[in-house]
This record gives sequence, C-alpha cells and structure tokens, in this order.
Amino acid sequence: MKDWAKKTINSISIVFKKWKTNWGNFIVILIPLFLALLDFYDIDLGLFWLIIVGLIFIIGWFQNINKVQDIEEYEKIIKDYGEQKERLEFQLEHLNSSIESYPERIIKFIAKELNHDFSDRLTIYRFDKKTEEFIPLGRYSKNNEIKKIGRSKYPKNKGYIHKAWTQGEFFIESLPDFETDPKAYVDFMHRDSNLEKKVIRELTMKSRSYYFKTLSNKDDESIAIIVFESLDAGFKCSKNDMENLIYASLGELLVESIDRNLIKERRGA
Repeated sequence: MKDWAKKTINSISIVFKKWKTNWGNFIVILIPLFLALLDFYDIDLGLFWLIIVGLIFIIGWFQNINKVQDIEEYEKIIKDYGEQKERLEFQLEHLNSSIESYPERIIKFIAKELNHDFSDRLTIYRFDKKTEEFIPLGRYSKNNEIKKIGRSKYPKNKGYIHKAWTQGEFFIESLPDFETDPKAYVDFMHRDSNLEKKVIRELTMKSRSYYFKTLSNKDDESIAIIVFESLDAGFKCSKNDMENLIYASLGELLVESIDRNLIKERRGA
C-alpha cells in the first residue's frame, strides 16, 4: 500500500511540475470530479455557470488533443531523425570503406592534374613496419606497359626509395637514356642508387626522371612514399607543382586512405 501511495504522489508531483504543458489534462480530469461533487452535495450552479464550466472543459479537451498531436509530431520527428542517423551512419561507413580503397583513384587524379602522358608514371608505396619493406598500393600511367606492377615488395635500404625514406624526398632528372645507351644507364643507376645491375635491367620502366616524396600521417609518422617518374629527361611540370598537389586536399585524402588501411590492417593482425 505504501508503494502504491508513493508512486501516486510521485506521479501527481510530476504532473504539477509540468502544469504549463499539462493544464488541459487538469481541466479534463478535475471538471468531471467538480461536477460529481456538486451533484453529491446537491448544489445547483445554474445554466450560465454550467455553460462556462462546459466551455472550460472543451478548451481543456482541445488543449489535450493538441498536446497528443504535438507528441505524435515529436515522435515522428524523432523517428525521422533516427532513420536519417542510420542513413548517415551507413553513408559514413561506405565512405570510410571507399576511402580505404582510394589510393589508385587519387593518384590517377593527381596524374591528370599534372598532365601526365604515355611517358609518365605515378606509384604509391606504403611502408610495412613488420617486414620493413615497401608494398605498392596503386599505380597509374596512360601507358599500359609501364603501368604493370613488377615486384610485390621493395626493400627500404636500396635504391632511390631508400634515399627518399631517409631524407624525406629525392629528386633527380636527366639520367642517361636506356634506349640509346643501356650500359651508361645501368652503370649510373647502379652507382647512384645501389641497386644490383640485374634488378636495373629488369625494371619495367627505365625512368630518366624521378621524384620520391615521403608521406606522413597526422601523427607525423612516415607511412608511405609517392613516386613520380618519366621516361623523358625532365618532368613536364616543376617540383613545386608536384609538391603542391601532395600538400593539397588530394594529397591529404591519399594519406588518409593509406592511414586507414594501415590501422585496419593492425587491428586485424
């Protein structure tokens, strides 16, 4: 009995605290009680006051209906927000998934911005901490022959990729032309990059111009290297043009996509 009384008092207390929004309920509940008491004590209000009481009751009833409609409207809004939230969460999940698979698409956009032609190539490599090797994530070239991915991994302590990784970047142009003087090209690359001559001869692209740039995430951790290459003696654009694209929104998106891949890989490990 005490629990019932306590719950009743609590309910009444809540109603009174919110009287500004619940006054219609008060009227609808109290007027019938008021009329019942008048009838019990045989008190006659008269027609005029009965009409007034009736009008007050109708006003309270309408307020109560409006409140119910407001509640239904709020419930609909909450439901709509819930559905919208689910859609946004789904879109965000899809976007995150898309971002993780974007490196090759992004470097394609970068290459187009730099007006790459059939003598140019752009590759992105991520660094694998476990094996301390570079893994190709994506490559773009209009030339299908030089677009092919050769090795599946590259050591960090050899080649120009090593120089870029330890220095932050590496830039060189005007290497010997392999087509006209293969020996000069192989000898120069062997001397300058520390690659074995056999490896140099097997390269799918005997580039004459290179620009390697290390990419870092928001924590300033080096996570990848982007490589610009050309069969020409010099790039069609300046080093600054390439740098500006790396530091622009496309470059930031590229770093974000690689970083997400690495985080996902670490969690799955």
